[in-house]
Amino acid sequence: AAAKKEVADANEQLQQLQKENEDLAAKNDGLQNETGSLQKDKETLQAQNDHNLEKLKELQNVRDELQDLRAQKQADSERSDASAQNQQAEVDELRAKVQGIQQKDEEIKS
Repeated sequence: AAAKKEVADANEQLQQLQKENEDLAAKNDGLQNETGSLQKDKETLQAQNDHNLEKLKELQNVRDELQDLRAQKQADSERSDASAQNQQAEVDELRAKVQGIQQKDEEIKS
């Protein structure tokens, strides 16, 4: 009778271990599926990150081009202002000459 009890206990332990083994196998499958899903997520995020880095480089290039254009525009504006000042000085000089000629003309007439 004692031997039967030991066999029954051993069988029960064996069944319990098999059940635990099945549970662990199911848990392992779940974790492997989750790992696969996380790996796909990681790959997707890496691809998005790579794409965003490319866009960032493009935007930095556009920003640099805009800064260059602003600098050119500023330089053009300064040159234009200087040219306008030179032209105004030439106009003033010609007016002074005309006035001088008109004064001499009036002196000659009088």
